[in-house]
Amino acid sequence: MYATVTQNILSFILVINDTAENCWNRIATMFKDNKHSRAVHLEHQFVNTNLEDFPSTKAYYNRFKLLA
Repeated sequence: MYATVTQNILSFILVINDTAENCWNRIATMFKDNKHSRAVHLEHQFVNTNLEDFPSTKAYYNRFKLLA
């Protein structure tokens, strides 16, 4: 776990004598909390992505694929 979680997040989730399951549950809770703001941000990006801003249809498609 130490290699996959940043030091900043690690300091929030580690509790002495706690289980790995509880640590992962705290991580999940941290990232669930920003679901709504992420959805709003993605919706804004989808709405403001215009074909005219890309050199080709493929580049336009790839932008949406990246956002998805």
